[in-house]
Amino acid sequence: MNLPAATGHHSQHASDRYRAVLDSLDAGFCIIGMRFNDDGTPVDYQFLEVNAAFEEQTGIENATGRWVRDIVPKHEQHWFDIYGRIALTGEPMRFENPADQLHRYYDVYAFRVDDPAEHHVAVLFNDITARRQVENTLMERERLLDLLLQVSDAARALADEGDIAREACRLLKNALGSSSCSYGF
Repeated sequence: MNLPAATGHHSQHASDRYRAVLDSLDAGFCIIGMRFNDDGTPVDYQFLEVNAAFEEQTGIENATGRWVRDIVPKHEQHWFDIYGRIALTGEPMRFENPADQLHRYYDVYAFRVDDPAEHHVAVLFNDITARRQVENTLMERERLLDLLLQVSDAARALADEGDIAREACRLLKNALGSSSCSYGF
């Protein structure tokens, strides 16, 4: 990252302040260096610098200097594509994405740093896995409540138990995307 030009003691002081700020963040932070193959496709990235919260947010120990493909060989291509685009265009991005191989979901803000030819990207991120799990649970409950409401509405319009059971089964089959549904008395 480009720091203000300074010399001697002042330079070390600025560097120490920079490190203190990064390490005080709850969010994970890293600077990565992108690797592209011969046709320009992003294929890997190296952790050049990480903050104190990085390990807690990722579960990755001793990341500095290591390539992500060495740590997580099946890391999803979408991470490389996004960071590669940022490294090449200089356009920052804010996004949420899963990192299935790390069993986590992240809220990310990434932006290019340093000389554009170096392909360095700074990444500020938070593990939002717990929030996403709550959101998914709430969506599932909402779908279930909607299904129960549909069954209740259908039952009011029908008098025969068999007709009610068939309609409930049809609604359940559609809600689950199943090819069949059966019931018994």
